[in-house]
Amino acid sequence: MKLTQKNLWSFSGLGNIDADMKKTIIILIVMMLTVVLSAQVLDQKIEKPGRLFVGTPFSLYVEITSAISDSIYAPQLDSIDVFFPMGEPQQQETIQDDVKKNIIKMTFQAFDTGDYTFPSLEFLVKSDSRDTVLTTRDFVVIINSVLPDSADAIKDIAHPLSLKLGFWDFFIPIAGIIIIIALIIFLKKFFTKPEQPAEIPKFTDNRPIWQIAHEMLMELLNKKLLDKGENIEFYYRLSIILRYFIERHYKINALEMTTSEIRYNLKLDDSREKGDILKLLTESDKVKFAKYLPEREKAEDLASWFEAYLDSFKLRNPEVKDA
Repeated sequence: MKLTQKNLWSFSGLGNIDADMKKTIIILIVMMLTVVLSAQVLDQKIEKPGRLFVGTPFSLYVEITSAISDSIYAPQLDSIDVFFPMGEPQQQETIQDDVKKNIIKMTFQAFDTGDYTFPSLEFLVKSDSRDTVLTTRDFVVIINSVLPDSADAIKDIAHPLSLKLGFWDFFIPIAGIIIIIALIIFLKKFFTKPEQPAEIPKFTDNRPIWQIAHEMLMELLNKKLLDKGENIEFYYRLSIILRYFIERHYKINALEMTTSEIRYNLKLDDSREKGDILKLLTESDKVKFAKYLPEREKAEDLASWFEAYLDSFKLRNPEVKDA
């Protein structure tokens, strides 16, 4: 609020006194205001590293001594030029011999490079009789860039040396690789169990081979492997029974032959019969080696054909009775 002469007259009720007395009163009021609200320079301590970089914090310490009843107010910190405050001011208060000592810590960091003047800060000490404004001194802060100077870049102390490799430099690593590969192959063969050859049923009775094969087929169907989801096992056993029948009936080594070899060596007058035999063997090979899983209906159809095929030999030899 600006105090004018007119305001002083109206405020104090001194409109009727002479001009000299008015001047004297104005001077006294100004002196009283100066005493009530006075400003003093405050000592400060700056804590920062030897070289200040962008983003590096530094602290400003201010110590204020006052009466115990006095209240001390630190300034509201906001961004000052390129200086950004880190949190609120921290105050540490101690009382000794009826004297209160306040140490106020303020931390800032800069976000630009260059030479800057940190401005003065004002602290208010409020007592019952008067308010005192304490002001810090401004100071210069030099802020460096965090990027390295080109003169400080790391340089080679010597040129790279050329390396010449000899015969043993190549031979030893190659020989080591060969030994490791050979060891892996050996261990794989050692720990891998060889496949057991298919068990060849021993011919111990004088029944016709189609009758023995028919009995083996019925045992296979009674195991209900298809219901258990064991399709591969079903096809494998089905093909073994067929190969066993072919070997015993047509006198070729079908159990040791591939399907292609059976196709070449099996001599039948009826091409349809040979085609049906090869169809079952081919389906079994696809399931066993190609992980092919046909529909269940197809598997049942192949088993039904095989059963009918074996039964057809009963008609070819009517003198043989059922087992």
